[in-house]
Amino acid sequence: PNFGAAPLPVMVTVANVTSGANLSLEFGDGTFSSVQQIGQNAFGASHTFPSAGSYTIKLRRTNNSGDTCVSASCPILSTVAVSVNGGQVATASLA
Repeated sequence: PNFGAAPLPVMVTVANVTSGANLSLEFGDGTFSSVQQIGQNAFGASHTFPSAGSYTIKLRRTNNSGDTCVSASCPILSTVAVSVNGGQVATASLA
């Protein structure tokens, strides 16, 4: 489910990619992360949302040097909504 109680740890997985290179995640709370290999043929990142609210996680393409993209000018490839309020565990998957 894409919901849970704050503080809410979320594991974001990115589907249909063969490399995390040139990808970054924008968590919707002002923080960003590069996409890392989290298992064999699995890519993503973990993040903890500290307070209640609705957030939109965006998968963005980074610049050619692979730097984490913190600019609205970097293209959005996919989004997923996360609600932090009540519940137990959250996962988010971006295709």
